[in-house]
Amino acid sequence: MITVVMAIALLALVVAGGVNYMHPDLGVRTRMTEQIVTDYRVIESAIATYRIANRGARPTPSSLDATPPSETWKAELEDFLPAGATLDRQGFRWAYLADETGKRSLCLESPAAASHVLHDAATAAVSKLEEGRATIAADCAGTAYSSSAGDAFAIVFKLN
Repeated sequence: MITVVMAIALLALVVAGGVNYMHPDLGVRTRMTEQIVTDYRVIESAIATYRIANRGARPTPSSLDATPPSETWKAELEDFLPAGATLDRQGFRWAYLADETGKRSLCLESPAAASHVLHDAATAAVSKLEEGRATIAADCAGTAYSSSAGDAFAIVFKLN
């Protein structure tokens, strides 16, 4: 009898303990999503403050033709960022761009080999912003993106 009770208890423990309903990457993905959105808002605010201080002038945009792209804009915004703010983290790289019509955007490029967790965090970050504010692309030029595991990607944020 005791053996039967112990066997049932052990079986219940294995069945109940062996099921995990939370994805193990959820915490990392959530933290990365919040960091992407926060960094975007910090940079957007720094650009607005820069423009006020410089009578409407905008920071110097990156050139996608240069390798590596120009990062003059980061130096120009340095005094307008919160103390201790860092723009590039976890292999991601920010770029400030202007298209041929003068429309400005921010672009966050992923590392060359982006994991599914990074892609999921980027997708969640885009969904947290108002509709049409950001899109996921293959690169900062806005090339159409088709999701493949391990592919690099970029999030292109439209600026006003």
